Amino acid sequence: MKTVELNTKRLTIRTFLPGDEVQAHEYAGDTSITMMYWLPNKTFEETAEYFRSVIEKRENGQTENLDFVIIYQNRIIGSIDLHFESDKTTAYLGWVLKKDCRGFGFATEAAIAVRDYAFRECGVTKLLADCDARNKASANVMKKIGMQCVMDNGARTYPKTGEVAVEHVYELNRLNEPAFKIVDYFEMSQSQQVEVIKQLEARKDLWGALPFVINCLKKEGQPQVSKTDGGFHDLLGPGRLFLMLDEANKTEITVNSQNQFCPRLAAFVSLVRNDEVDISVSGRENWTPWVSCVWTYPEYRGRRLSEKLISISEEYAIKEFNAKYTYISTDHIGLYEKYGYHFFAEADTVWGDQTRVLRKNLVN
Repeated sequence: MKTVELNTKRLTIRTFLPGDEVQAHEYAGDTSITMMYWLPNKTFEETAEYFRSVIEKRENGQTENLDFVIIYQNRIIGSIDLHFESDKTTAYLGWVLKKDCRGFGFATEAAIAVRDYAFRECGVTKLLADCDARNKASANVMKKIGMQCVMDNGARTYPKTGEVAVEHVYELNRLNEPAFKIVDYFEMSQSQQVEVIKQLEARKDLWGALPFVINCLKKEGQPQVSKTDGGFHDLLGPGRLFLMLDEANKTEITVNSQNQFCPRLAAFVSLVRNDEVDISVSGRENWTPWVSCVWTYPEYRGRRLSEKLISISEEYAIKEFNAKYTYISTDHIGLYEKYGYHFFAEADTVWGDQTRVLRKNLVN
């Protein structure tokens, strides 16, 4: 049976090979790991036997299950598995990481890679995953890759301790994935705009910039108060606010005594002439247009919605601004670089602080 290897920006994810058990036992034998179903292993021999069994079954064609090690900087930091149901269209996904490698997004990165491989190469249409209800970190990974909790009251009994815990089951059904639509906020009806603002206000604590976006939209068309307080186009100049709408989840609204439905807001991004960078400094007036206000709600992450919105923005930058470059102001390092952006300069903002400016060449 051939080795399956997946590669992401930081990780190599490949099926088990002889010898992997040595590094793998660093996490498999960690007695502080208490919410993994079959772990921890008391001895190295337990870990070695599991790896031998998995490799042997794969080599003999006795299983189609896929058990991967997760490798970062040439070290095994965890594992992730894809175990198929009898119909082969449903598979269970599970993972474990060394404790000192948690909190860096490795589990999400690996889960996205395996999820995409399962859908693309294995004919899987439904993924399932479960976790101890106390395991918030695993639950967050499941949500980030698009899964939704479908069972809140299940139970699991840990075979090594006999402990009973509440178990949550998550599901991602490819056949039921949302139908997304991209629209410009400023081309929506007034009633739809009001509903979008309501959705933004309901979860404005999720991101520090959301109150600013809401304020800009609510003050659109009103006299500008200051250089940092006013309507969207007053502050940011000509531009668009692209919304990614989930048409499978709609909110009922009433317009002129008629019932209508407004899709749920999943993500958004703006393309504008100006952003937060102070363009009063000579030469900076040529830094335009800007990809700004990039945001995806947590439950929709892992589906590359921001990437699609940024791509649409770049197309409009060429058509409407005759742009050779687009710019992004951000403190993130490594996020927008994967979309082709590169560090360009440090710059003062209208808020009185500094920001990193990234630029993308749209011509090459």
